[in-house]
Amino acid sequence: MSIALAQHGFAAIDTATGKRHEFAELADKLPWRWNDCAPHEPRMPPHQYVDGRKLGPEEVPVAEMLAFVIRHHPESYRAYFRAAPRSTRYLEVGDDWRYWLAWFGAPFPHRQRLDAAEPPRRVDEGAKPIPLEEWGASEWWWPRDSGYGKWKKEQGEWVFYPEDPPAAPAS
Repeated sequence: MSIALAQHGFAAIDTATGKRHEFAELADKLPWRWNDCAPHEPRMPPHQYVDGRKLGPEEVPVAEMLAFVIRHHPESYRAYFRAAPRSTRYLEVGDDWRYWLAWFGAPFPHRQRLDAAEPPRRVDEGAKPIPLEEWGASEWWWPRDSGYGKWKKEQGEWVFYPEDPPAAPAS
C-alpha cells in the first residue's frame, strides 16, 4: 500500500485509489483494548492500544494509515512521557485523545484521553530524558516522586510492596 498525507486536516490518502481516509474513521475501525494494570494502580494512566500482532487482513491497512498520519503529520511532535528514556511521536487531532505508536514486534497504536495524565514533555520545548533516581519513582511511567516498590499478585489480589529508594550515585 502506498500512502500519502492529505494536504489539509488529519487524513491519509491511498495513492493507488486516491481515496481519502479521515483519521477519526481509521481510529473507529480498529479494535482498541484498555490497558490491563493492577487494579487501583495510580501510576500508569488508563489508555487504549491496538495489538498490531492480532489484526485481521482488513485491519492491517487501516492501522498502517493511522500510523502513517501519526508519524508524518506536521502537527505531530516528539516528547517524553514522564521519565521514559526515549522520546515518542505524539499526535492530537482534536477528539480529546492523544495518539502514539509503540513497537512490540509489530506497531501498536495507542491513545489516551488528554485529561488522563499530564501532557508529555515536548522535545521542541527543550525536554530531555530524566534518570529514574532524579524522577523519584521505580518505573518511568510512574508519576514524579511517587516512590519505589513493586506490585505483586497474591491469591488473586494486587498488593503493593514499598521499597527504599536507590542509593544516590557516588560523585
